[in-house]
Amino acid sequence: MDNNEAPEKMIPLYSRIESLIRSKILSGQYEPGEKIPTEEEFVKHFGVSKATIRNAISGLERDGLVTRKQGKGTFVSEAIPVSKQFIVSSAIEAIVADASRYKVTAFDIKQVQVRETRVAKDVRRFYTLSNDDEVAWLRRVRLLKSVPILFLENFIPLDLAHYFSKKELSEKPLLKIIKEKTDFTIGRGEMYIEANPAEPDIAELLHLHTFDPLINMQAYYWSSLGQPLSVSNCYMRVDYFKYKADIDPKGFENI
Repeated sequence: MDNNEAPEKMIPLYSRIESLIRSKILSGQYEPGEKIPTEEEFVKHFGVSKATIRNAISGLERDGLVTRKQGKGTFVSEAIPVSKQFIVSSAIEAIVADASRYKVTAFDIKQVQVRETRVAKDVRRFYTLSNDDEVAWLRRVRLLKSVPILFLENFIPLDLAHYFSKKELSEKPLLKIIKEKTDFTIGRGEMYIEANPAEPDIAELLHLHTFDPLINMQAYYWSSLGQPLSVSNCYMRVDYFKYKADIDPKGFENI
């Protein structure tokens, strides 16, 4: 394969079609119990083979999103296993409350050099470290009804690492552990949201293909005294993500 080939062309066609149909189901465009287009209609719409459409539908059926009925067609399941998630607030307490909804699988805490991290430049700048310095690497996968929907990794100072355990990270959000077990008070945070292709290790954890699109939410947290506490990277499947923002009417009169 040509190494210069665009990443989206390396994603199997059936997977891209599956993601599009999945998005329509999870957003409610295809409602529970509704019959979705036939294989022939999808073939005509996408300009692909029947085998490609069958592979796409099989993935949806495997995840319980659709049901095939002999002689009748394919229907959206009456009970959708999961719904799209909403980020509804930037308040710290809301972020912690939302994180508490999920079942979490945590991995062993590792001590790594900054150069080994996925976001070395950001970690280096945030903590004013060199590539040879070390940080603690915390990793979790959050699941909603057994579906892995996001991978979360935090890079924290080594002197904070002893406050955390694999067991606790499986039961509580990191910010809550910091509040309960340390003398630090969360002062403020910044979050940046962008779309990125899935790297191989993340794709495997989230049951995706390498280069599948992900929502990357990167957050930085400081204590009330301005001390850097955590660099957080959340990689979320796009088919379970929806963003909501409240629009303040103040200022409309000046438009």
